[in-house]
Amino acid sequence: SKILRICRDYLHDEWKSTPISAYQFKHISGGLSNYLYYVALPETGKDDNNTTIEDLESANEPRKVLVRIFGQSHSNDDSIESILTESVIFTLLSERGLGPRLYGIFQGGRIEEFIANGRSLMTEELYDANLSVQIAEKVAA
Repeated sequence: SKILRICRDYLHDEWKSTPISAYQFKHISGGLSNYLYYVALPETGKDDNNTTIEDLESANEPRKVLVRIFGQSHSNDDSIESILTESVIFTLLSERGLGPRLYGIFQGGRIEEFIANGRSLMTEELYDANLSVQIAEKVAA
């Protein structure tokens, strides 16, 4: 699939050597305008070099990622500026540890850290002033 090829192109080591059939892959619902996909390497205790999963994760080798494909609202010329602004903000938040890690940006989307216990905000939550204040306080701290 296109999503798995993107992961193999942008991620390293085990992502390039794992057979396509061994990946865990699923579409994640909840994106307002983007298409979200969970992709993970197979769960193994050690690889052929006796390297543990913890060793790989500490070496910045993600085991699980979220692939975000920009959707319909990003398909016209007016949205290019919006995509660039969002990408810059996402990158800055990632670099400062205030958001998911960024693993790659490609034409039409990006590869992000998968946050297992996280969830997308519901549409009505986007307009909740109290929730916006809580988020702003956490980002500013």
